Amino acid sequence: MKISLNWINDFVDLKDIEIAELIKRLTLGTAEVEGVECKGREIKNVVVGKVLSVEEKPELKTTRLVQVDVGDKILQTLCGAKNVRVGMLVATACPGGSIVGLDQIDARKVGDYESNCILCSERELGISDDHSGLIELPLDLKLGEDIKKIYRLEDCVIEIDNKSLTNRPDLWGHYGIAREIAAIFKRTLKKLELDELKHNAELVHLDIKVKDKRCNRYSALTVRNIKQKTSSVDMKIRLYYTGLRSISLLVDLTNYVMLELGQPMHAFDKRTMHAVVVDSLKEDIKFTTLDDVERIVPKDTLMIQNGKESVAIAGIMGGQNTEIKEDTAELLIESAAFDAGTIRKTAVKLKLRTDASSRFEKSLDPELTVLSIKRFIRLLKNRQEDIEVSSNLTDVYVNEQKPITIEIDKRDIDSYMGVSLSDDFIIDSLTRLEFDIHCANHLYIVKVPTFRATKDISMKADIIEEVARMYGYDHIVPEPINLPVVPLEYSPDKMVIDKVKEILTEKYGATELHSYIWHDNELLRELEIEGKSGVSIVNSEDGYNARLREDFASTLFKVAAINAKHLDQFTTYEVGSVFKLGSEQKICEQRKVALLLFSKTRGIEELFYDAKDMVQTITHVLKNKKIKLEKLNEAEQYVNKTYSAVVKLDEKELGKIMAITDVMAKKIAPKAKLLFCELDLDTLIFAERSEVKYVEPSIYQQTKLDFNFLVTKDTRSDNIIKYIYDFRSELLKRVELIDLYKGKGIDDDKKSMTFGITIGSNEKTLVAEEINAFMKEFIEYMKENHYHLR
Repeated sequence: MKISLNWINDFVDLKDIEIAELIKRLTLGTAEVEGVECKGREIKNVVVGKVLSVEEKPELKTTRLVQVDVGDKILQTLCGAKNVRVGMLVATACPGGSIVGLDQIDARKVGDYESNCILCSERELGISDDHSGLIELPLDLKLGEDIKKIYRLEDCVIEIDNKSLTNRPDLWGHYGIAREIAAIFKRTLKKLELDELKHNAELVHLDIKVKDKRCNRYSALTVRNIKQKTSSVDMKIRLYYTGLRSISLLVDLTNYVMLELGQPMHAFDKRTMHAVVVDSLKEDIKFTTLDDVERIVPKDTLMIQNGKESVAIAGIMGGQNTEIKEDTAELLIESAAFDAGTIRKTAVKLKLRTDASSRFEKSLDPELTVLSIKRFIRLLKNRQEDIEVSSNLTDVYVNEQKPITIEIDKRDIDSYMGVSLSDDFIIDSLTRLEFDIHCANHLYIVKVPTFRATKDISMKADIIEEVARMYGYDHIVPEPINLPVVPLEYSPDKMVIDKVKEILTEKYGATELHSYIWHDNELLRELEIEGKSGVSIVNSEDGYNARLREDFASTLFKVAAINAKHLDQFTTYEVGSVFKLGSEQKICEQRKVALLLFSKTRGIEELFYDAKDMVQTITHVLKNKKIKLEKLNEAEQYVNKTYSAVVKLDEKELGKIMAITDVMAKKIAPKAKLLFCELDLDTLIFAERSEVKYVEPSIYQQTKLDFNFLVTKDTRSDNIIKYIYDFRSELLKRVELIDLYKGKGIDDDKKSMTFGITIGSNEKTLVAEEINAFMKEFIEYMKENHYHLR
């Protein structure tokens, strides 16, 4: 939110307060200031000039030759503005001056004509985006007078972080910020200029009905005889500097009051408003809003109606059917308070966030409705004194804001802050923040002002916070808390997850990733696959990617597609959640660890055994158990079942290893091989750990022998290992698969598998004769099952 310090200065004297000190104190005590922008400083030597002549020249196709009197001299320029005419007063940038977008105004020659000044539009003065014509100055101004003496172009605009104002509905306008600054720097807060709006027996009350109690308060009146249609330049400047553009006087005034008090307002053309009904829709309707967009507004949405049709989406945006027009001479001005949650939900449903909705959803003070109308009328009269208020102020207060009173002992404040403060300081601090406070024997009875009671202040701790920030958090000396140091127990779940990550990252060099939990529908469409999903996000900001994933396929496909452009091979994993629709339409969230193995240089079988080794290592380290692989019967079309398997632990399904078909892999990258693996974390976490059996290691040297067997391509390594362990020999200690090879020199229906076999004795070091004898017997044993050395 942007705050103009010129505007703040209307309510609190900022004289002698350095900008840096104001920002520091405001950030420490109220809300974070994100940035500061100095406006108007680039405007130099721009004065009031009078157009003396405008000449058309045939050789000047888009511009005209203009003579301008700036008081002490006559300047010549070329001007393309359509509204330039003799006798008008214009903002003239003289030689040596500067404007927005041009640091130095110098005389220049265009063809045969010299141009030594620039006639300015509002955009060139930095006060709007309008570049359609010259800014027209009042005719009673003195020629040569500096434009900065006429309009307050120089300003300092600070930007406050909206997130730090979430619980402070009173700070969504300049007056609320001014109240804070006045309290912080102990200065007087000036009162707002308001119209009295006394009751007039000759005027009617408006026909207003609030049928839906989600409208807390609705206030309105009508005004006629409106002749003035344009806002003052100073008002346009303030609106533009704080992020809004000028539209027309009546619309600008509603925005001006909103930026000043934080209370959104809406002006209706009175010709279309015969009555006001605040009610919820009974069915979906089509409704065209002020931004010229036709929207489907759903049933139960809170709407403003004129007795015949809907005219505004309550708290969000008005409709085109009642907008202020150029010939509007009578208006109905409304100011209301709505249920914050209702406005928030509606804005999300319609994907329509506005300045009004962002304020209403913060729980505005209902007392602002009447205050803002009085302020609106005062500002309108300042612009046109002879307007006529044509109705009494009609106020329907449905849900009255209940007063909040909090009792707090001084000892509570001292204890929480760690500082002993005087009664005078506490009372003064709270009083400056407009709390009503009574003190007796160090017991404070605090009445909370309504603008702090809707969302912010509700208990003792809130009062302590108010005192503390006025004292200054930077003045509180931090002290260590004297508490016993007790070690925390690690969560079993976290220990398992951390160990899984450690194994995959440190042992196998895999990279952890963090992805979104929904399908990337665009990628799935490109790959011509349907992502599994039974759960969707309702009213998501991006409805296209609203389906939550049921497996990691789309996530891992996207990771593969992104990294395939830069890497020939990689392994990555994610610990995350998938979602399924269970019984009774309940959403079931499952925690899983998903692995992706990608390579352009290795075969899918090698990737399969790598994945198997990773899973086996995880279960061995965590549970001291071996996994069992079973045939994968059912799978998606993109899964190659030959190199896929169901992973079981204790006869329970732990997960799946799934190779991706070459057809699908080529859509990701040429020559790519992909393999997925998903493991259920809950199954892994709750599996019983087997007791570790320790075997006394031999003190004698062991020997490792490598055997390379030529086998059929569908032979499984675990079957061979099991067969080797059945070899009856006291020397056999350990067996492991070392290498797998298919390619040159090997028939297509064959493959080469190398096993490392460790042998040794607990009684002595083996000699060559014993090793050779083992090798001979072992080779013969393997031949019996047709496992021949390559």
